[in-house]
Amino acid sequence: FEEKIYDSLPEVLFKDKKSGKVKKNKFDPDRIYISLLKETDLSEQDAEKITIDVFRFITSSNLKIL
Repeated sequence: FEEKIYDSLPEVLFKDKKSGKVKKNKFDPDRIYISLLKETDLSEQDAEKITIDVFRFITSSNLKIL
C-alpha cells in the first residue's frame, strides 16, 4: 500500500544547492514538516496538521510535476 502511495506522488523539480543543476525527485512531505519546525514557531502537532493538509491538496490535484 505505501509503495503505491509513493509511486503516485508527483515529482518535484528543484535546483541543487551545490551543483546549481535542476534535478527531479519524488515529493517528500517530511521536507515540509521539517521546514515548518525549523523556520516557524509552530508546535509539532500544528506542523504535522499543516503538512497533512498540504499533502492532501497536492495528491488530490493529480499533478505529475510540482
